[in-house]
Amino acid sequence: MNPNTIKLVNNNLEKKYNSIIVTLKKNGFKITKKDFPLPVVSYDLKGKVAGKAYGLRNLIKLNKDLISNPNYLKEMSEDTLYHELVHLFIHFLYKTQQLRTYSKLGEGCFGRPKPHGIEWKTLMVLIDEKPSVTHNFEVLSGRKMTRITYLCDCREHEMTKRAHHKILDGSLYKCRKCKEFLKLKPGAYFRRV
Repeated sequence: MNPNTIKLVNNNLEKKYNSIIVTLKKNGFKITKKDFPLPVVSYDLKGKVAGKAYGLRNLIKLNKDLISNPNYLKEMSEDTLYHELVHLFIHFLYKTQQLRTYSKLGEGCFGRPKPHGIEWKTLMVLIDEKPSVTHNFEVLSGRKMTRITYLCDCREHEMTKRAHHKILDGSLYKCRKCKEFLKLKPGAYFRRV
């Protein structure tokens, strides 16, 4: 991970963290930096998710592939980071039973708040952020399926590793079109698709 990227993310995190604490205090919440310390950020998230907040651990994970991409750095270090930070604040306010004391955040709050519910949306608006739930980054799927080729009378079938092992254990698979049992293609081998 590029040290400049980490520095940028940490600077943005601290600015937004301080801004949210000031906003919450202005709106009647009892919150201090001692009660809610600055969260830790890690860069080991994989897959299609841009970021994830872990309330019990006071941790934000950011997608390492997206944060490393210069095209997405600004959005990841600001929008995604703020989005996850608000999740942590909502978790803290719920845990300390302060959500119901503020009518805008507490409206309709019966039990645990929903991840992108009214509490989260209201706090995003309070800190002048757009309450957007999804990103539009181009992400390659992290999961690759291993396939092997089987044959019937009418065509080839790409079978998963799991289905292949079930066939080896005695399960029978039929083609839906020609109703013939599938047979392993001679010389077939596993490949990632």
